[in-house]
Amino acid sequence: MKILAVEDLAVGYGGVEVLSGISFTLPAGDFLGLVGPNGSGKTTLVRAVLGLEPSLRGTIELFGRPREEFRQWQRIGYVPQISGSNHRGFPASVREIVASGRLAGKPFPRRLGREDGLAVDRVLDLVQITPLAGRKIDSLSGGQRQRVFLARALVADPELLFLDEPTAALDPSARESLYELLLAINRERQRTIVMVTHDSGTIGRYASTLLYIDRRLIFFGSFEDFCGSAAMTGYFGGHAQHLICHRHDRVGKR
Repeated sequence: MKILAVEDLAVGYGGVEVLSGISFTLPAGDFLGLVGPNGSGKTTLVRAVLGLEPSLRGTIELFGRPREEFRQWQRIGYVPQISGSNHRGFPASVREIVASGRLAGKPFPRRLGREDGLAVDRVLDLVQITPLAGRKIDSLSGGQRQRVFLARALVADPELLFLDEPTAALDPSARESLYELLLAINRERQRTIVMVTHDSGTIGRYASTLLYIDRRLIFFGSFEDFCGSAAMTGYFGGHAQHLICHRHDRVGKR
């Protein structure tokens, strides 16, 4: 089943296009690495898919329905770019923040019940932050905060998960740990993931599909196809191409 389909999408501000000609489809269970240099439009693309940015032209379908008609937003989880300074002095605990992810799909008055509490317990365990449940968000490390907001996005059990630069500013150990967690969520829980990253040298070890953009579509397909593409050799150069594809590593994740 196609969970996401984008056709000839263009996005702009003040009549100036910042993205154009973006087309791709995403089947259920895929792990898509959305890659490109700084300023290439990665975040803009995700926000346009989610209806947070207007598009100039093109179509977007979510779960087989035009985005304009889509109403089941609880089926989608979203972790935007997170800055540590945004949470300085914020009084909420880890458990409260994660639990807030259960409120979106509830009718007014929005109240959390026993099943919600159990769901929070499960996701805290899944992302391995149960011991942090009572801590305030501003007391956590960057890697711990990323897991908290990942848990918040997962607590409603979405089928499609968008993550915008979740490994930014993490140390190498925390970055590797988060990648491994996302790979497990994708493989073991069969959740479809779209991960925005500028880390083109790492994503190929984890994701199954690559969408590379630089204000336009540069490549969309499997990392195997990217590895063997003469066009991509011409665009990136053979050395950089194979640093991205990771298909020549002695030990691979896939």
